Amino acid sequence: MTGNNLERLFQKQVNVYRLQELTDNMVTGACEGSRFVFSEDLVKRLHSVAMHKLLSTPGEYRQEPVHITNCPHVPPAWFEVPGHMAGMCEYVNVNWDKADLIHLAAYVLWRLNWIHPFPNGNGRTSRSTAYAILQIKYGGLLPSKNSIIQQIVEDRAPYYGALRHADETMKASANVVDALKPMEGILGAMLKEQIKANLNA
Repeated sequence: MTGNNLERLFQKQVNVYRLQELTDNMVTGACEGSRFVFSEDLVKRLHSVAMHKLLSTPGEYRQEPVHITNCPHVPPAWFEVPGHMAGMCEYVNVNWDKADLIHLAAYVLWRLNWIHPFPNGNGRTSRSTAYAILQIKYGGLLPSKNSIIQQIVEDRAPYYGALRHADETMKASANVVDALKPMEGILGAMLKEQIKANLNA
């Protein structure tokens, strides 16, 4: 491994720590204040920390096409990103009181991956954003051992499968309930595992 690669690896690890710290602060702040409002700024702040020193403009939407490796989905054109991001935030805010935490997290996790708003770092940003939404809707920080994010990273295949199912279902019927069923099932099972791990700690 070259020195440059080692530096990037080290920076990634530093960013992971800072991203966790920022997410925790966001959750704590949101739960202590007035009614939570999901915004593009929250996503941009998370991406800015996740990709600090790894991109020239972290926290800024892409200005060119992007392709996802080994995936049939083609993200929308770069100039459509702001509109899709605004629509995603509107969906969460409109459904905040009536939808459960698993649905909201599943929606954000899928939709951010679908939009792919940034040149790189979309996966880690979508996972952090969805987990933050889940915790804010829950009303506080969840115990950290065996977190949903850790479980996804350790076995990405089911997660990728759920993303692909959502892409295909939304393209065919635009039925968000059916589209998110696999992702909701995965997140629900992972949340149970996280709670179980911390009860036995």
